[in-house]
Amino acid sequence: MKNHRPLSLAGILAVIALGLAPATPATTYQSGDSVLISPIHEIADDFYSLSGETRVDGIITGDLFSISSETTIKGNILGSANLVGRYGDHSGSVDGSLRFFGERLTVAGRVGGSVLFLGMKLVISQGSVVEKDVNASGAVIDIGGNVLGNTTCSGGTVRVSGQIGGDALLRGDKIILSPPAVIRGNLVYTTEKKDQLTLEPGVTVIGATTWKNPAEEKKSEHESTLLKDIACRVADFLAAFLFGVIIISLFKPYAEEAVAQLRRRSTVSASTGLLGALGLLLAIVVLVLSLIGTLLGNILLSSNWAIVGVVVLVFSTLMIPISSFVTVSGAVVFYTGKIVVALVLGTLILRPMRRDVGSLNKWALLWGLVIVHIGVALPYVGLVVLLLVALVGAGAIMLGVHNCRRGVEKAKTASSAN
Repeated sequence: MKNHRPLSLAGILAVIALGLAPATPATTYQSGDSVLISPIHEIADDFYSLSGETRVDGIITGDLFSISSETTIKGNILGSANLVGRYGDHSGSVDGSLRFFGERLTVAGRVGGSVLFLGMKLVISQGSVVEKDVNASGAVIDIGGNVLGNTTCSGGTVRVSGQIGGDALLRGDKIILSPPAVIRGNLVYTTEKKDQLTLEPGVTVIGATTWKNPAEEKKSEHESTLLKDIACRVADFLAAFLFGVIIISLFKPYAEEAVAQLRRRSTVSASTGLLGALGLLLAIVVLVLSLIGTLLGNILLSSNWAIVGVVVLVFSTLMIPISSFVTVSGAVVFYTGKIVVALVLGTLILRPMRRDVGSLNKWALLWGLVIVHIGVALPYVGLVVLLLVALVGAGAIMLGVHNCRRGVEKAKTASSAN
């Protein structure tokens, strides 16, 4: 038996991702030191493998999800292949896409969809076929096969000696195009210096060849990011204002009581908001554990621990809607917190000019949101401002809802007494 290193962070994240995936009856799970699908076997559904070594020589009619130190595919996968681990070796046929997160992937077979690679070394061997695009990021990327779509690669060394049917966007410290390489679209390469592209005799580039300077590219990306950031902030401001108007219109008594609580009991509001944040965090943890529990329960159902699997599935199925409701409700309350804070701040600004400004005035909401968003946008302290506003505002909402309900109960008691 081979010695396998522990899976990386990508593997852990993949386990969580698989846990978030909804389990269906058409799903097969296997785990252990070694998982083998022999040439005479056919898996008539999706196949999940969690093992030290996974080998597919047979047929999988659905998707393959493998979290293994080493995964070898020599058979046929009629869906997509999703691999996480140190090594991947594909010399069979995958009708869908091939996605790999790990150290090294070798593709020597057919991929009917696209190839997505994030790791150290990718080799697409001569004779292999990728019928759509290749998107790869790694230290070494070597494309010697036939890619019918576009190719986007980012790495230390990028070598192309195969055929690319579309455009080639290559970024790296060293880019080498060797014969019999053919690029039927445009070649766009990004290197520190223009002469870091090696174009050997016998290479054919049918489209235009363009060099991009990383410094100019970063400047363009920064300007684009700045415009997107401004647009997002403006959209967030307008959405918050419209949401605040809706809250004032539909929940006026609760909004008035929440504003009053924040004015009179700001310290208590902050403490209540902190307790609410802890409860929200607990609900999120329970939700994630419940989702993972569905995966674990399905795995146990296929083992000698089927009874335990049933118990885990029942508990997870019960907790998912409860924790989801608490999580969504908590998120809405904390988002609404800035509406309450904005109303208080806006009223403080407008009252010296207009004594008749009410606690739920829409102009007060508008000016208060301006102050809140300016505070959140400040460098270094913006996140602190956002947290404080959310905690204090959410606490005031919880106190306001509690007091309103208590007032309704008192009114009912008094009415019954009369």
